[in-house]
Amino acid sequence: MKSLQKAKTRIFMIDGDMNQTKIKESEASHLLERFPERFFYVGKQTGGDFSESVQELLAEIVEEQIKHSDREYFVIQDSLMLTVPKKRGFVDTQKLYFYEKILRSVGGSTLFIHHLNKDGNFADSQQIINYADYSFSITRNDFNSTILLHPQKASRYAIEGKAFLTEDRKIVKEVEYEAVNIEPRESKFVSYVLEALEDGEMNQSEIISHLEKMRFFSEYKVGQKKATRWFTTWGDKGKWNYERRPDQKNAIYFWIEQKQPEKVENLQNLKNCKTTLSDSAKGVCDE
Repeated sequence: MKSLQKAKTRIFMIDGDMNQTKIKESEASHLLERFPERFFYVGKQTGGDFSESVQELLAEIVEEQIKHSDREYFVIQDSLMLTVPKKRGFVDTQKLYFYEKILRSVGGSTLFIHHLNKDGNFADSQQIINYADYSFSITRNDFNSTILLHPQKASRYAIEGKAFLTEDRKIVKEVEYEAVNIEPRESKFVSYVLEALEDGEMNQSEIISHLEKMRFFSEYKVGQKKATRWFTTWGDKGKWNYERRPDQKNAIYFWIEQKQPEKVENLQNLKNCKTTLSDSAKGVCDE
C-alpha cells in the first residue's frame, strides 16, 4: 500500500489464477476503486493463450516505462506457470527474462509468484531464482494464524523475514518474525502437549509416553532431546507451567492453569432481579 501512495508508481497485477470477472474475491477491487489510475488488474481470460497475452502486455508496459522515466512501473505475476509460455512442459526462461530485463534496465521491476512442487522443491528451473535479486518462501502457519515470508536468497539487497497476523484469512497487522516463525512439527508438539495436559498435570516421562502413542516422534522426525528443549522453551513462553520436584526424584511436572468460573461479586443483586420478556429476554434489577 505504501508504494501506491507515490503518485509516480504504476502497479500491474497479472493474475493467472483467477478470472477477471471474480475480481472482488481477490480483494483487488478495493485497490482499483482507490487508485484507478495507478493500480491495474489483469485476470485470467477465457479462450486463447493467456501467457501470450501477458507477453504482449509486458511489451506495452516496457514502452510506457521508457516513455515515462519519471515513473516506476511495478509488475506482479501470479503465477509463473500460468503467465509465462512453456517450453517442453516447463517455464520458458528465455521469454521469462526477455521483457523483465528490459523493464529493470529502464527503472521498472517485477515480482514473480511461483509454487513449490509436491516434494516441496522449487518447481521448474532453478534459473528463475538465480535471475532474481532476492527471493522469499511464503508459508502459512495455522498454529498462530500467521503468514510468514522466509528469506531464501539475498544478493545485492539485505532482506529480513516478515510475518503477518491473519484473521478470517485476511492480514490484520505485521508481527515480529522471530516470535512466530515456528516449524509445523513444533506447533504440532505444542498442540499434543496441551491436549494431554487438559486432563491434569503430568510429568515429563508421562507426556513423552503420550507423544510416542501419538506416533509424534516417528511421524515428525523429532528426537527426545529436542522435545525436552521444547518443554522448557514453551513453558517459559507461558503455554504451560512446569517445576522440578525433589520429592518426586527430581521429576519435572507440567500443568496448565484451569479457567475458574466467574464469581458473582454481589449475590444480593440477584435477589433484586426480575425477568421481563419483550422481543428478547432481559434481566432487570430493582434499585
